[in-house]
Amino acid sequence: ANGASRGEPGISVAGFGGRGIIGRLQQPKINKNANGKIVLSILINSEGQVVGEPTIGKGTTISDLSVREAVIAAAKQTRFEKAAGTTGNVSGTITYIIDSNN
Repeated sequence: ANGASRGEPGISVAGFGGRGIIGRLQQPKINKNANGKIVLSILINSEGQVVGEPTIGKGTTISDLSVREAVIAAAKQTRFEKAAGTTGNVSGTITYIIDSNN
């Protein structure tokens, strides 16, 4: 899935006012078989840090709470580029496509 290695999710990112990710998107630590996707709605501040608690969005197909918590924990560690000359928070989504059989 999206060139991810075995057990790592494929990932797509949208929104965030066009700000990119600094470094790599953090990978969730998933210790069980899981297949499907988790869509997170995320808010980031002008410093590029995730603020508040990411929420599970429409299109999510994985209901396992421990997998969802692992994905949320990874997303909260992700850092984005700082806003150029603007303040305030911007929103976006990160979609994790998880295929334990990959």
